[in-house]
Amino acid sequence: MFYIPTSKPEDWKVFLAQPEKQWKDGYSAKELAEAWQNALDFPKIVRNALASSKIAEDKEIEFIQGIPEYKVDLPGGVRASQNDLFVLAKIDNELVVIMVEGKHREPFGKTVAEWKKDGGFSEGKQSRLAYLATTLGLPLSNIDELRYQLFHRTVSAILTAQKYCAKKAIMMVHTFSLNNDSYPDYAAFSKMLGYEPEMNCFTEYKSKSGVLLSLGWVNNEGIND
Repeated sequence: MFYIPTSKPEDWKVFLAQPEKQWKDGYSAKELAEAWQNALDFPKIVRNALASSKIAEDKEIEFIQGIPEYKVDLPGGVRASQNDLFVLAKIDNELVVIMVEGKHREPFGKTVAEWKKDGGFSEGKQSRLAYLATTLGLPLSNIDELRYQLFHRTVSAILTAQKYCAKKAIMMVHTFSLNNDSYPDYAAFSKMLGYEPEMNCFTEYKSKSGVLLSLGWVNNEGIND
C-alpha cells in the first residue's frame, strides 16, 4: 500500500470513514490531526508523558513516521480496525509501534455485551472475539462490560508490531476532554489486562502474544509544557 504525505491538518480529513460528520471543531478527529500534524513529531504533551514514564524515562525518543486512519485486518467479520493514528517510533534505539486513539467527549462505543447483541452473535463475531481475547491473554468470561473498541485497537498495536518486527507496542488514548471522559472504561480494560493505569502516564510493559505491550492515557491539557 502507498501513503500520501500530509502537509496540514485538513489533509487528514479525506481518510476519515465519515469526513463530513467527523471533521468538526470539538471532535477528536480534527483535534488529533491538529495536535500531531502541527507538531510534525510527538506533541509536546505526549513526549512529556512518555519521558516521565518508566518505559522511556531517560531514554531518547524519536518519531519516525505517522499514518492517519490506519486499517488493520482482523479475523472474523468484514471490517478492519480503523485506528486514528499509527506512529512508528524509536525509544532508546528500539522500534516501537504506537496506535493512537483520539477521544474528546465520544465514548469508546459498545461494550462487548452490546456488540454481541447488535445484529446477533454470529460465527464471525465469535471467531473475532475469541481471537482478540486470546491475543490479549484474556478468557472469554468476565469481559462483557469492557468496551469492544479497546480490544481491537490494542490488538492492532500488537499485530502491527509483529508486521514491522518490532518487539514493543503501545496503545495510547490521546484525549482532549478536560473531564477525562471514558477514563473509567480505559482503566477497567487496563486492569483486566493486568496493568496499573494512571492518567498522563504509560504503563510498564507486559508480554502479550510475544510483544511487549504498554498502555497509555494522555490528556491534552494534563501536563504543563
